[in-house]
Order: sequence, then structure tokens, then C-alpha cells
Amino acid sequence: MKSIMGIIFICVGIVIGIAFTLISINRWNVVSDSERVTATIVEVHFPTGNPTVIVEYEVGGNTITTQLSWFSSGMRVGQSVELLVSRQDPYVFVDGGITGWLMPVIFFSMAGIFCGIGVVLLVFEERARYLRNWLLHNGTPVWAIVQEINTDRNYHGSNRPATFLVATYKHMQFRSAPLDNNVLMNMNLGEYVKVLIHPDNANRYIFDFFNESNLQPLEAPAPPHPKVAPEWGR
Repeated sequence: MKSIMGIIFICVGIVIGIAFTLISINRWNVVSDSERVTATIVEVHFPTGNPTVIVEYEVGGNTITTQLSWFSSGMRVGQSVELLVSRQDPYVFVDGGITGWLMPVIFFSMAGIFCGIGVVLLVFEERARYLRNWLLHNGTPVWAIVQEINTDRNYHGSNRPATFLVATYKHMQFRSAPLDNNVLMNMNLGEYVKVLIHPDNANRYIFDFFNESNLQPLEAPAPPHPKVAPEWGR
């Protein structure tokens, strides 16, 4: 699940980054050959759709009247607006104020945040997958007694209730990940289930539902000398 969410976050970040890269390129093309002018707002309309702001400014002795492509709630008739106007086409301009650069910065930051979250989710998923595989091959086996089979309707905001096993071994209690019906149909209260525990940290464990039999003695055979876990396994 984390890997899917990670990919989604990265894709959203990339889309945002590409979109505003294209916008920034267009802006830079205007800025690179422009002159700064002060325009005056002459009309402000508030129709049912987007507000309309009409401005006037002078370029090369000509008075240009045109519409802004952006709007803020503080704009009023008679207010001045700084513009960067293309020398090639006086009707092509961008916002010459700090907000003209602020929006690309904000959205590029958003793109970076989305990509960063996606990468973190993928790394956590990879670490979890690595730990599961390591425990399957190197975990210390114990046979725990199934004490509870319960559901949690609030698990990760799922639309369906998730079902978990709670099992105990000596003073330790283990809670499984959400289970599917194929596993649950073979599980009953009081039965034994195999749990593989990290040799250096009993809080890291996985349930092994794919052993030959669930009905095993409480005391597992003496495990072989535990292997030292690499950094990602700790």
C-alpha cells in the first residue's frame, strides 16, 4: 500500500513540476526581453465566474488597455500594478511584483514535497519488505497461542473492517497484520501460530502462516545460533 501511495505522490510531484517548469519558461522568455511598466487598474468586474481586471499602461508612447490574467481580492480601480512587458509584443506581459516569482517557488516547493513524501514512502516500504524477508529466513521461531480474532473498522481509514490475530507466547503478545479469509478460515482461538522474532529486538516480528502445521508444542525446538542482522534488519 505504501509503495502505491509513494508512486502516486511522486507522479503528482512530477506533474506539478513539469507544469510549472513550462510556465516558468514562458515567464522567463518574457522577462529576458522586457521593460518594467506601471499599469493602472481601470476596471474591476465580479461576474459569476472569474473576476475581470482591466489595466492601462503606456509603452513606446502608446496606451495599452488589456486584461490581467491574475486577480487578488485587494485589487481596486485606480490601484497601480507592476508589469514586465515584452519588447516584442506590448500585449504580452507578466506580473512584475514579488508575487510573480512567489507562485513558481510555491509550486516547485510543492512538487519537491510531493516527490519527497513519495520517496520516503517507497523507502519505508522497501525497508519493511527487507525486514519481512530477513525474518522469514533468520527470525527466531516461537509458537504463540491465538487469544483473539478481532476486527478494526478504523484501520487506515479502510471501507471494510480489517481482521487481526492477537497471540501470546510467555510474557510476549503479538498482533498480526490484516489477514485475508484464506488464513482466517484455518485459525481458531486456542490454536498455535508460528511467529518469527528478530533475535535482537522482540518488537520486530512476523506471523508465519505458511508452515506445515499450526498445531505445535508451546516450546519450539532450540533455534540455530541467530544470524546477525544487517543494518536494515535492525
